[in-house]
Amino acid sequence: MTSGDRCLIYRIYLIYRIYSIYNNYIIDNDMIYHHHYLSHRDRRRAALVAVSALLTFASCEKAITDEQTGKTASVTADAANVVLRMTTPEDNSRWDGTSRAANASPASAAHAAGATRAAVPIVQIATRLSVVVFAADGSKVQTIVQTLDKQTDDFGTVGLQLAAGDYRVVCIAHSGEGNCTVSSEDKVTFHNNKVTDTFAYCGTLSIADAADRQTIDITLHRCVARFRLVLTDDELPARLSQMKLYYLGGSSTFSPALGWGIVQSKQTELRQVGQDGPRVLDIYTFPHEEDDRLTRLTVTALDADGQTLKERVFENVPVAVNETTQYEGQFFGPGGSAGGDAMTLTADGEWGATHRYSY
Repeated sequence: MTSGDRCLIYRIYLIYRIYSIYNNYIIDNDMIYHHHYLSHRDRRRAALVAVSALLTFASCEKAITDEQTGKTASVTADAANVVLRMTTPEDNSRWDGTSRAANASPASAAHAAGATRAAVPIVQIATRLSVVVFAADGSKVQTIVQTLDKQTDDFGTVGLQLAAGDYRVVCIAHSGEGNCTVSSEDKVTFHNNKVTDTFAYCGTLSIADAADRQTIDITLHRCVARFRLVLTDDELPARLSQMKLYYLGGSSTFSPALGWGIVQSKQTELRQVGQDGPRVLDIYTFPHEEDDRLTRLTVTALDADGQTLKERVFENVPVAVNETTQYEGQFFGPGGSAGGDAMTLTADGEWGATHRYSY
């Protein structure tokens, strides 16, 4: 019996239970008894509970996603006719102007530009890897998901067994809590819409003869912007528990083919902060083009009960692929009190070019 059959049987059971309640029948341990003590109000209340359960279990056949089906294990090196080895450039340089060439995606152009640079294994910068192979008509041929804690030995090396033909390949490396869903080369979504440091590749794979074995080095490039908040207060409020960062203008959905975010997201991140906790808070987003802006960023300091201690609002925050926009200063003011609004905005050159702003 499939899970779908079990769900159907349970739905029928719930419908019958609703009918029985309205007719003063009580079902208990598969036996049916007739009672007359249920009031009309009690019957309505019990029926509402049963209806709620029916609606809940009516959706027990979950939507099909990459996280649930379509995954195949990477074939062994001996059985594979294509082996993909994932790396990223040591400098993680940003995508250059060649990425805007006709019929070339930013990821594939970056792969060509970065092939001669020193390479870093994916295992050093990500904990999850998704590789999806698409046929020429856009249908999925193969989906492989690797997780570092489960596949330490071969993480970043993917074996494929493919027939002769032309394919499109999308590779996404990240460190989220769950696997991403690669719907197409134009759309990738992430577990709970949470974005972490993310690297991508999108390109063409041609198999002339399935009998020929080939090993291909795939270079993934960073495709996110990072916002960094640095707290330089000498003393933080004793009640401070966490910081909430709520921002508009970025994207949590990514297009590997384009290299940019493709939706307008409202993203919220919570970061635990305490007297001895981290003073550097990072969030990530997919810009809608190489240089973009978060239209509004609200940073709220909260106590353990969720009460606001202090809040700051920043507008039109510049963000760029492979760059860090850094706000640094006294968030609470001297001694953790209100005030002290002077802060400096800079960009961290570790990820790319350095920019300095003032406000």
